[in-house]
Amino acid sequence: RGRRLRPVWKPLDRLALKLSRRLRPAVPKTRAEPLTARALLEHLPALTRHLRCHADYDEAFLIWLFREMGEVRSRGTLVRTLVREGGGQVLGWYVYYLHPVLSQVMQVAARPGAEGEVLDHLLHHAYVNGAVAVRGRLEPHLLEALSRRRCAFGWSGAALVHARDPALLGLLMSSGCWLERLDGESWMGHHLETFA
Repeated sequence: RGRRLRPVWKPLDRLALKLSRRLRPAVPKTRAEPLTARALLEHLPALTRHLRCHADYDEAFLIWLFREMGEVRSRGTLVRTLVREGGGQVLGWYVYYLHPVLSQVMQVAARPGAEGEVLDHLLHHAYVNGAVAVRGRLEPHLLEALSRRRCAFGWSGAALVHARDPALLGLLMSSGCWLERLDGESWMGHHLETFA
């Protein structure tokens, strides 16, 4: 039976190889370095000045947050990366859990117009480190760049938001607000860890 199917499998193998090359993330033209709490705070104003609402971090909180996130090993390995263009200018950063099956993105920050470069670096990093898929929350500022990178979009739930002031609720639901999974409880997972 297997011998009779060989003529069918060879063209299918060639097609699968061709498709896998097309789906492979582009090699980034940027360079990266570890994202520290201080670097995030230093570059945050340049990335958020056009927004009306975003998290107001301080260094002590970010140091604590990154330490706590790193302890949630069941989600994978915490990766925090600052992305720079060739000349050294900061384009943005990403924070995600690298996992061999499904990597979870907690935050993608990018200078307006540089979203694609930051996403290219994230997707390539996940790919070369063995991730099968990358999943995260779709933020309005990333929609165009993600749609150009053969990403699949799906609905998996909603965030719970309560505000008595309709204007505040409208702001929270608008593209002028930037709150990502890093800013809520989505990164938590201490309850998933095994205790010795």
